[in-house]
Amino acid sequence: MQNTRLSISTRGSHVYASGYQKAQLRLLIGRQSGYYVIPFAEFLPENWDIKNKCVKKRAPDYANINYQIDFFFSKGKEILRKYSRENKNITLY
Repeated sequence: MQNTRLSISTRGSHVYASGYQKAQLRLLIGRQSGYYVIPFAEFLPENWDIKNKCVKKRAPDYANINYQIDFFFSKGKEILRKYSRENKNITLY
């Protein structure tokens, strides 16, 4: 199986026109990468904890946002484990 990684990203310092950042899952397969925007995971840039990859407690509705991030990250890891067990190669498209 090829080298794959799944991580949580905010696209660095990219802020949308609304003033919010969005959390994304980043899938790296070899040297190619793809992004999946996590729904309902919008927050102000100063409320993002870079070290722990979660939204800080001072953000409104932080618990729901962190739940969404954890849910989609665990689903992604589950899919990668399934492909690994079945000895299949995963692709971005």
